[in-house]
Amino acid sequence: MPERDGFTKDLRVALLLSLFVVIVVAPLIGVYAFSPLIFVWGIEPYQLAVALGVMLAEAIAAAALYLLVFHTRR
Repeated sequence: MPERDGFTKDLRVALLLSLFVVIVVAPLIGVYAFSPLIFVWGIEPYQLAVALGVMLAEAIAAAALYLLVFHTRR
């Protein structure tokens, strides 16, 4: 039975997990894993490489979350 505000417990957990992945995990992976690689490939200054790394990690996280949701609905 839905709660008073319309969100079930499962939906709340899924929303919190997706926010955690996109807001916390993806930027950490982008800064520490992708940005050094992007910098070595020749993107300068390093701040630009960091920004591109974070954007890349967030795009990958969003695509992975989308594919997980699409896969579970089938």
